[in-house]
Amino acid sequence: MILLYPFYAYTLWKLDGRGYKQRAFTILWFTLPALVIGLGLVLYMLSYMSVPEMIQNISYIMMDESHSESLSVRVMKYVDELKTFFSKFILYLPFSLVLAFLSGKINTLKGIMIFPVRVLLITIGLYQMNHIAYLFLGDGNQFFLYFRFLIVTVLGVLGTFLYKENLNYFLLGIVPGIISVIASAAVTNMTFEIALARIYIAVIATCFIISTLIKDKYNDNTILKGITFGTTVFFVAGLLVCKLLLVRVTGCIPISIKMHMDLVTKGPAAGLLVKEELAEQYNENIPIIQEYVDENDNLLYFGCENIYYMTVDSEIATPTTQGTAVFNEMFLEYYEEHPDKLPNVVIIDKTYFTNPDYNYSFYSSQNQIVLNWIKKEFKNATLQETDYLTIIKKETSSG
Repeated sequence: MILLYPFYAYTLWKLDGRGYKQRAFTILWFTLPALVIGLGLVLYMLSYMSVPEMIQNISYIMMDESHSESLSVRVMKYVDELKTFFSKFILYLPFSLVLAFLSGKINTLKGIMIFPVRVLLITIGLYQMNHIAYLFLGDGNQFFLYFRFLIVTVLGVLGTFLYKENLNYFLLGIVPGIISVIASAAVTNMTFEIALARIYIAVIATCFIISTLIKDKYNDNTILKGITFGTTVFFVAGLLVCKLLLVRVTGCIPISIKMHMDLVTKGPAAGLLVKEELAEQYNENIPIIQEYVDENDNLLYFGCENIYYMTVDSEIATPTTQGTAVFNEMFLEYYEEHPDKLPNVVIIDKTYFTNPDYNYSFYSSQNQIVLNWIKKEFKNATLQETDYLTIIKKETSSG
């Protein structure tokens, strides 16, 4: 939003041909909700921390090994992802080209110009059909479908090139979507595909672009209308499938509804279907945690299932609750600055070191920093072992 706000303000100013006062009014009303929410959030945070503290807290994130990779390393990973995507995308092209050729004449300049649009529309439809089947029959989930947004965005760019009246949609939708993806890929540890979720505004703009293109320039092209309608149906169906068939899984791993699942009956996740082994862990671990941790404790959970913090009324002794946390010097610096947050209870999740779903985190050598600190600080503490947890507790002075 920090990047997009000035972009929107400038773009709206340039697109609006009215006087200065009217343009300023347009910018204000268009951006006011985001501005109010953003300022409200900042003011709320400043109500309990200073500006230097806020900057310091943000710097903690960069201590995470997964967030501190150089940009060049991340770019190489993104390039590899794109190579994999295009290698699959090329497989659709022969079918798209044949169907596009059969769907209408290309012996006129108008037909030649619209031919790439037909190809991309058919490709999107085929791609979406395949991925709907993949969700039901294969080994994938909604986290691995975002590359279809990239194809849609390319279609939006092409639609703008073919019809200049779509420039407003391009500037207010396509460009901000691309900026959002670049920003997410540059400053987070997301894969490029998951970062593409931020391009959704470009997808919305493309819908307007293609609709305007057909209505104003190709309104008599019944075949093109049919292709667009069919692609839209499959695309919307894909969005609904992604929403309705959400499988709760840690780590955004490939998984489908074929996975054997069980019901969580304990804690805040009660009623959710999750992987059988995870449901078993939740149902067994939550009563144990509630037994050993009370409201006077400071709890540090060493693992990826931070939902356990929500099962007790204790203080949370961690600088972050993100699921891919790496337990490094960030924690030690946090305890130095906030000694009142020092934990007296540590719960080590044994599955953190064995479950492949968590391999984004447990591979890190930085985890040894906090593990060594725990060994030193909790040398004489009480130790409890369960099937999935190691609970280490030292009594507080008040206890």
